[in-house]
Amino acid sequence: MGKETPSLQLALSRPGQPTTLRATFPSGATVTENGVSLTPAQAKEPPTWSVPGTLAKPGQKYMVLATDLDAPFPSLPLLGPILHGLQLDLTASSSKGPDDGGWTALETSAKPVVPYIGPGPPPMSSAHRYVFMLFEQPEGLDAGKVRGLLGLKEEIPVTSRMFWKQEQAEAKMGLGKAVAGCYFLSKA
Repeated sequence: MGKETPSLQLALSRPGQPTTLRATFPSGATVTENGVSLTPAQAKEPPTWSVPGTLAKPGQKYMVLATDLDAPFPSLPLLGPILHGLQLDLTASSSKGPDDGGWTALETSAKPVVPYIGPGPPPMSSAHRYVFMLFEQPEGLDAGKVRGLLGLKEEIPVTSRMFWKQEQAEAKMGLGKAVAGCYFLSKA
């Protein structure tokens, strides 16, 4: 598993099983089962998030990290993982209760620290794994502090997203174990 930290392992541990973090894309595609296949067009825009109502803690801030583990090719992931997004300040919706399936929406008005970029596997590649991990956000951790800890600028070129070191990032930000996760597969 090499680059797969405990947080990544949690998100990847249940292929074909229901997710513990639900990603819903503006296209209408929803990741409700780990390992579902989505086209790059279906997952192009940033998703919204929800968690099982039993997982949502009132007043707790959460953060989501999105990565592609398989760049440029799953058999030769020399550029990966690639950071596909980092969103802070997600909280359980207080205006909406759990939906009929028991899922609680996570909401934020904060600008992403690292804006989401959708899948972009090369045409000859097999499917890439796009992983989303949800963490409880440590007290006092804000966008400015994250940028400082991780050496990120306001504008983040694709080259700065390559070779993402998940375990180091988690340690620098003082994150505990991921509390939820999901992943989907996508190929050109």
